[in-house]
Amino acid sequence: MRFKEASYYKKLSDKKVHCKLCPHKCIVGNGETGKCRVKQNVNGRLKSMNYGKIYLSQQRNIEDVGFFHFMPGSESVLISSVGNNLEGEWYADELSGKDIENIPVVNQSSIKIGGEMAKKKINILCYGEQEPMMSYEYIEDIVNNNNNLKHLVITNGFVENEPLRELVKKIDGAIIEIRGMTPDFYENVLSGKIEPVLNSAKVVNEEKKWLEIYMPLIPEIHYSLYDVRKIISWTLDNLGSDVPLHFIPKNFLDESLLKKARKIAIDAGINYAYAHVPNWEEGKTTFCSGCKRKLIVRNDKGIIENKLINGKCQCGKSIAGIWE
Repeated sequence: MRFKEASYYKKLSDKKVHCKLCPHKCIVGNGETGKCRVKQNVNGRLKSMNYGKIYLSQQRNIEDVGFFHFMPGSESVLISSVGNNLEGEWYADELSGKDIENIPVVNQSSIKIGGEMAKKKINILCYGEQEPMMSYEYIEDIVNNNNNLKHLVITNGFVENEPLRELVKKIDGAIIEIRGMTPDFYENVLSGKIEPVLNSAKVVNEEKKWLEIYMPLIPEIHYSLYDVRKIISWTLDNLGSDVPLHFIPKNFLDESLLKKARKIAIDAGINYAYAHVPNWEEGKTTFCSGCKRKLIVRNDKGIIENKLINGKCQCGKSIAGIWE
């Protein structure tokens, strides 16, 4: 499958190009790639090297993908192409540092994916693992060619406003991972900026698409709970109390830190706060924001019990989410 021309870039003199997909805004010389390593300048045109190339395709329960308030218990398919645009030693994965061109992939057309989903009788397609916005052109084509599917994105949110908003209008929901709440952290640890990430969360919310926020907690960085309190207050001020807020361990499990973060969120007024602690059902349980009754009880393997009735608690309170 040939490289596809990138959607967001500007041609410059001397066959250079200016990528406008993410806030790095790379100026890419002929034959070179941007920081994501998957957008290449080919004779003065910016090409998506990873277009149609899937290295991961797995059937997963929607909770395993990360969504707690989007059709609980449903099966989904998670796909991923290579490409990332934020750095940091704590966030390295098995693909980091590898030669992208030598990673085994399967070429899959955007139309054929819909047929494969129909065979499996699954209608939720998720884009994640590596940064899906670095596969922007491919995801956009999949969405455009498969209107019968529900489309969900799991992203670091480090993307420019225009391409994000255009894609968000066509999808059904997103998880945005906010890794810290200070400019210094994003600049010095991730070689990025925090403002575009926060803006991405607001864009999804403004477009009235389902949104859940994830914050990975690293003991060495978040032990003071400053970032925890900051993201809670920012969420309440900018997104509202009904947007689920998840605290997850990153590289090292600190149960106390995760439980404290969840308690602070609940006490502050976040209606759906989760702490992903192994063997702790309470941290993954959805409670009614009114009567506090347990509604969706989860363990490490999935849903144990679901008492929601048409998206409502027995007390009559509507629970925020997409339930069917």
